Amino acid sequence: GPVPLGWLLVEDGRIAAWEQGDPPEALRPLAIDAEGLWLAPGFIDLHIHGGLGGAEREQLPGALERMSVALAQRGTTAFLATSVSLAPAPLGDFMSRLKEAQVFDDTLVVFGSGMSDGSSHSNRNLPVLLAGGGLQHRGHLVCPADQYKRVPLSNLWLSVLQWFGSEADQFGRSTGTFSPMEIGQGGS
Repeated sequence: GPVPLGWLLVEDGRIAAWEQGDPPEALRPLAIDAEGLWLAPGFIDLHIHGGLGGAEREQLPGALERMSVALAQRGTTAFLATSVSLAPAPLGDFMSRLKEAQVFDDTLVVFGSGMSDGSSHSNRNLPVLLAGGGLQHRGHLVCPADQYKRVPLSNLWLSVLQWFGSEADQFGRSTGTFSPMEIGQGGS
């Protein structure tokens, strides 16, 4: 976790020493003040679709392994595959198990993506599936039908927070709440 005050010594591109507190007197002239910054022992890519011989959307054996090797060779020590999809059957099975356990109405299942078209990195017309959670479901919604007046997805996330008791009045770039759906009794 975060260290409030500490120092580390890098030699030949590797961490050679790390301790809490002030650095030794001999190292102070070489010090770089990193107060308020984060230091990670490698590059962590939080938005990636593939890399040199592999793509997570392939869902083929070895695709993530090929990506891992290719990225590690270029200094990426960890990554978050951002377009992994799930076949409908496992999602349906998961929701069936929630119903069998009698927790479906108390659990909001959210399935979607922050991108509608990964090749153009478009965040417009985002498909999102909501299930359970005691919602009064209304089927497929396009909000609104005029695509140039669409409701920001952050409005939905703000509503979800409020449905579950948060007093938040803003989420990201929300412009309000998502009014087409309300929390209700017996939403399944």
